[in-house]
Amino acid sequence: DTSKLEIFVKKTHADAWIVMSGSKQILEWFANHSIPTFAIFGRMHQLQIAGAKLAKKEALICAIHRLYDLGHRRMVMLCHEDRRKPQPGAHEQVFLDELESLGIETSVYNLPDWSANTESFHQMLHTLFLHTPPSALLVDTSSLFNAAHQFLAQKKIRVPQDVSMLSADPDPSFAWSSPEITHIHWDPDPIIRHILRWAQNISQKKKDIRQKITPAKFIEGGTIGPTP
Repeated sequence: DTSKLEIFVKKTHADAWIVMSGSKQILEWFANHSIPTFAIFGRMHQLQIAGAKLAKKEALICAIHRLYDLGHRRMVMLCHEDRRKPQPGAHEQVFLDELESLGIETSVYNLPDWSANTESFHQMLHTLFLHTPPSALLVDTSSLFNAAHQFLAQKKIRVPQDVSMLSADPDPSFAWSSPEITHIHWDPDPIIRHILRWAQNISQKKKDIRQKITPAKFIEGGTIGPTP
């Protein structure tokens, strides 16, 4: 709701803003109001706004092909609403396109819809595993990954024996997991340096709308395996 956002911004004394994983509408609002803003991920494509992007395409394709080689044909991606609407984001579209290129017909089954609350997320998972359960889950964020993993554990659905799982983001907690969580990894240090340079430029009244891309890579752990 950009009208609420406008009220919030006007009430808050700030020289600049950092927006984490912003939707298209939120980032468009900041860009159109010429407010110094740095977007950490989010849907900033073709917007005049500084930001940090991830080059996940090749890592995601690598993950999909690895799952395909392991026999998986029912792959499902779980992601937040702003990544699905009004149309799939770049990485979500890569997922769907790659499945199609492998001869797997896609539908809403592969990118299920749910509202932004815990109850809807769990109801979606319950429905998903009711009749034609997926053999692999690709989960957009580590927080959703942990929530989905807990759901499966409660249902006594084993990972990876019954369903393979991978996270599209890294998380420090993964270092404590055995077996290692299969995930897409990226280094945060270049992003931090980019934010600091941007903040310095803004403090000196210099316009800076550069968008830097950080590469990502597929890390295969023990949470994926052959299809049941």
